[in-house]
Amino acid sequence: MVEHRKQQKILRNGISKMRTSRSIFRCGSQGYDTTYQMCCAGIVVRKYGSSSRCCGRQRYQAKTQMCCAGTVVRKYGSSSRCCGRQGYQANTQMCCAGTVVRKYGSSSRCCGRRGYQANTQMCCAGTVVGKYGSSSRCCGRQRYQANTQMCCAGTVVRKYGSSSRCCGRRGYQANTQMCCAGTVVRKYGSSSICCGRQGYQANTQMCCAGTVVRKYGSSSRCCGRQGYQANTQMCCAGTVVRKYGSSSRCCGRQGYQANTQMCCAGTVVRKYGSSSRCCGRQGYQANTQMCCAGTVVRKYGSSSRCCGRQGYQANTQMCCAGTVVRKYGSSSRCCGRQGYQANTQMCCAGTVVRKYGSSSRCCGRQGYQANTQMCCAGTVVRKYGSSSICCGRQGYQANTEMCCFGKVVRKYGSSFKC
Repeated sequence: MVEHRKQQKILRNGISKMRTSRSIFRCGSQGYDTTYQMCCAGIVVRKYGSSSRCCGRQRYQAKTQMCCAGTVVRKYGSSSRCCGRQGYQANTQMCCAGTVVRKYGSSSRCCGRRGYQANTQMCCAGTVVGKYGSSSRCCGRQRYQANTQMCCAGTVVRKYGSSSRCCGRRGYQANTQMCCAGTVVRKYGSSSICCGRQGYQANTQMCCAGTVVRKYGSSSRCCGRQGYQANTQMCCAGTVVRKYGSSSRCCGRQGYQANTQMCCAGTVVRKYGSSSRCCGRQGYQANTQMCCAGTVVRKYGSSSRCCGRQGYQANTQMCCAGTVVRKYGSSSRCCGRQGYQANTQMCCAGTVVRKYGSSSRCCGRQGYQANTQMCCAGTVVRKYGSSSICCGRQGYQANTEMCCFGKVVRKYGSSFKC
C-alpha cells in the first residue's frame, strides 16, 4: 500500500508524485517506483537504465533506438534521423516526401519521392531530367537550354536571338514580327500595331472594331467597322453620311442641316424659323399652330388650349372629358361631356338638371328643393316639416308616424312600438 505523507503534486503526462519515503509516483490508477519503472501513456513499463524513454505506450533505449511517429526503430549513430515511421542515416541517406532514398553527396536533393544530383540533374515538375550546363532550365516536365531555346506556355521552342519572344506556344522575332491575340504576324515598322489578330500600319491605316481600314489623314475616324473623313463626313448610328457644314447633325441614321431642318422622333423635317417645334414625327410653327396629343392643330390666339387631339379657345369654349363645348360665362362648368351654367343648373350624377335656388340638392340623377322635399334612397319625396324622416323610399312624419320594417305605420302614442 502507498503511504501518503503530503498533498499530491500534479506533474506532466498525468503522473502525480506522492511524497513518501520512497520515489513513488502514480501512473493512471497504478503506482510505480521510478527507480526501476516508468510511466508510458498511462502504462507502467520496466526501466532498463537512464537512457530509457517512452514512445507512445512502448519503452526504448535512447542510446541504441529512437522513436519515429510512435514507432521504435534502430539507431545507427548520431546522424540517425526520422523519415515518417522509418529511421535513416543522414550522412548516406535522405528523406524525400516520407521515403528514404540514397544520398550521393552534398549536391543531393529531393524531387518528389526521388533523389537527384543537383550538379548533373534537375527536378522539373516532379520529374528528374539530365542537366547539360548552367543554362539548363525547366519548361514543365521538360529541360531546355536557355541560350538556344525558350519555354512558351509549357512548350520548348527555338530561340533565334535576344529579340525572341513568346506568342502563346510559339516563338517569334520581335524586330520583324509581333504577337496579335496569340497570332504571329509580320511587322512593317515602328508604327505597326495590332488590330485583333491582324497587324496594321498606324500611319496609313486604322483599326475600326477589329477591322483594318485605310486612313486618309488626320481627320480619319471610325464609324463601327468603317472609316470616314471627319471634315466631309459624319457617323450617324453606325452609318457614314455626308457632312454639309458646321450645322450638320445626326437624326438616327440620317444627317440634316440644323439651320434649315430639324429632327422629329428620328424623321428629318423642314424648319420654318425659330418658332419651329416637333409634334411627334411632324414639325409645326409654335406661333400659329400647336401640338395636341401628337396632332398639329391651328392656334387662334394666346387663349388656345388642347382638348385631347383638338384645339379650342379658352375664352369662348371649354374642354369637358375630351369634348369641346360652348362656354357661356364665368359660371360655366363641366358635367361629364356636357357644359352647364352653375348659377341656373347643377350636375347630378352626370346629368344636367335645373337649379331652383340655393336649397337645390341632388338625389341621384334628379334635383330637389331641400326646403320642401327630401331624398329617400334615390327617390324625391315631399317634406312635411322638420320632423320628416325617410323610411326606405318613403317619407313620414316622426310625430304621428313611425317606420316599422321599411313600412310607414300610424303612431297611436308615445308608448307605441313596432
